[in-house]
Amino acid sequence: IPILYTQSFCDRGTTPDSNLTITKVKIEKDSSGNNEEWKLLDDVTVTIKVKNIGDDDIDDIFVEIGLFDSTGDDMTTNLVFSNADEDEIDLGSLSENEDEEVTFEFKVPADFDTGSYRLAVKAYEDGNQDVQCVDESADFEGDEVLFEEIKVERESDKNKYVIVDDIQIQAEATCGETVSGSFTVFNIGRGTQEQTLVRMLVPGLSISRDF
Repeated sequence: IPILYTQSFCDRGTTPDSNLTITKVKIEKDSSGNNEEWKLLDDVTVTIKVKNIGDDDIDDIFVEIGLFDSTGDDMTTNLVFSNADEDEIDLGSLSENEDEEVTFEFKVPADFDTGSYRLAVKAYEDGNQDVQCVDESADFEGDEVLFEEIKVERESDKNKYVIVDDIQIQAEATCGETVSGSFTVFNIGRGTQEQTLVRMLVPGLSISRDF
């Protein structure tokens, strides 16, 4: 018997009679350069607009993103999300011809593997993905409508090889009180960085300390 293999982020491929459509996918990052080339510790936002082009309301709509490596494994859970729903957002319901945007916000962690990835998105009706699911967008670059090619790279600017992040410090203190805090130093550049110095400055209190 003939067997058809379908490449799709939806469980059973984009449903032909789906009334959901993805009208916008916008990728932005906080560093300069191509938005499809991410650097370690970049803050990235992915904004997706979904529209109901049918005549009936669609309830319980979810929007999901995936980031797949060269072997097809989904690495999305390794990203550090700032939105509470992480890689899946409950959009709610859409009436006839209604559309709505959702935004995913995340950081590329310092220990994320560099290389090529594919960013995919989908919108579907919860519990009814066999009937209402779409994972295609005309906003994806090139000839593909199912994913966006993403490259994750190390920092190329030598002045930015060493980054201080995950800063946690006591926000309030009284005179004479000991203040505690912590931070993490990352090498997001290329090669080993020798003789690294981190300086903490609190100008208002005339505090300067080297680590």
